[in-house]
Order: sequence, then C-alpha cells, then structure tokens
Amino acid sequence: MNENLFNPYVRFCKRRCLSSTYPNQVCAYDFRLFYVLNGSFTVQVDDANIKLEPSSILTIPPGTAYKIIIDGAPVEFYVINFDFDSEHTFITERAPVQKEFFSKNEIFSKNCLPGFEQALHFPHSYEFENAFRELGEIEDISSTDATNIRSGLMKYILSKIMYLKISDNKNSTKPQIQAIKEYVNQNFSQQINNKIISKEIGYHPHYLNSYFLHWEGITLHTYIESVRLKHAQKLLITTQNPVYDIAQACGFVETSYFIKFFFRHTGMTPKHYRQLFM
Repeated sequence: MNENLFNPYVRFCKRRCLSSTYPNQVCAYDFRLFYVLNGSFTVQVDDANIKLEPSSILTIPPGTAYKIIIDGAPVEFYVINFDFDSEHTFITERAPVQKEFFSKNEIFSKNCLPGFEQALHFPHSYEFENAFRELGEIEDISSTDATNIRSGLMKYILSKIMYLKISDNKNSTKPQIQAIKEYVNQNFSQQINNKIISKEIGYHPHYLNSYFLHWEGITLHTYIESVRLKHAQKLLITTQNPVYDIAQACGFVETSYFIKFFFRHTGMTPKHYRQLFM
C-alpha cells in the first residue's frame, strides 16, 4: 500500500456487550478490529483459536472467516469496521455474512499496511483504551468533523499497532524484556517498582524504565498496572472474595485507590463489574 493513501475510514464503531456465541463462522467486507474492555472470550480465525482478555486487540482482514465464542459470562468490547483508505466512504455499513455465502469480489478495499493481511493479536494493549473510548464517543458533531476525527484517531491506533508489531519482532531477541514481564507477572501481588525490578534484571532503575518504554511503547508502571487490572477482573468474576481481599491480592495497598483505579480504566466500580459479568 502506498503510504500516501493511508487515510483510514471508520465505517462503524460501537461498544458491544455479547453473551452468546456466533452460530457460524462469518466473513466481513471490510477490516474488523476488536478491543476488549471486560470479560474474556475466544475468536476462531480460520482454524486457529485466539483467546482475548481485557485490553487485548485483534484485527481481522476482510474475507477472513471468524467466529466469536463466549465461554461464560457476557463480554464487553469495542468493534470497529474500517478501511485503510478513504476511497469507499460512499459504502455504508454491511454486516458480515456466513462464509459459505461470502464473495471476495465484494470486498470494499484490499489496501492495507504491511502485516495486516493476516489477523494480528496484541494482548495487554492497555495504553490504547483512551483512544478507543474517544473513538466510540464521537457522535454529536457534524458528519464531516466526525469523519475526520475518527480517521485521525484510527490512524494513530493503526500506526501504534504497527509500531508494536515491529517492536515485538525485535523483542524476540531481547531476553531482558521477557525477564521483566515474567517478573511482573509472577510478583504483581507484591509491592514492586522500578528499583526492585532493576535489582532482579541488573539495570539502573532510571534506565530500566527508559529501556522498557523504548521497546514496549509504554512505561513499566503502566505495564504493572495493566497486569494488576487483568488479574483483578479475573478474580471479581471467578471468586466471591471481598473487594478488599482482591485489592490486596493484586498489589493495591489501599482499597479506595483500587476502586478509583478500577473505575478510571473500566468505567464501572468493582461491585458493578462483578454484578454484570459474574
């Protein structure tokens, strides 16, 4: 794709709550992007099963068969239908069809950035949440302005995804990054910070954060919070433990801070989240 044509068109963006599995695999006529807010579910893409959890991103190219499988409680996520170019803005939203009835000749646009020709999955994409929320809330302004703002936000999101994809490829040769992530995932319930982790990895605390930010695109603190949030969400819907105990188990010293933190990143209190998804 000529990068000069990279001007995304968002055809549809909604926050969805889903409680039942798709009966069949379907194919879409434009690109699909899912960003998970609450709950976890599986997306069967062709013959592969991809597990999505809170803060996961999944992109699916047009013509690729997929099926959403709900394993338990209802899930909440953003779904975005888009093209990488703005050559087909005259085409309105069109629902996916069962793969047996899909015609590749009717795909809106096959233009895309390199790498997006196949499904891409990025777990722990915590830093995207505000952009998706802003994208989903654009509705009470003129059509032209809305289109331009959505296009700008989508360009940021897709460019950042490409950056993360390149970083992931580089990270395959960066055992320090994997060591940092493993340490956080094993010790998130403890009071960990840059200084503590740096002793384990052997880096200076200030350099450690700069190093992590360079390769991951987010600060180490943000990554730690994303891991804690993911585990808190899991405990809320899989146990009857009091909110206080869950806060402690996920490394939050004060329950009041945990509740404010949880609300800031999910839009609901832990109690409401448990009632909705348990």
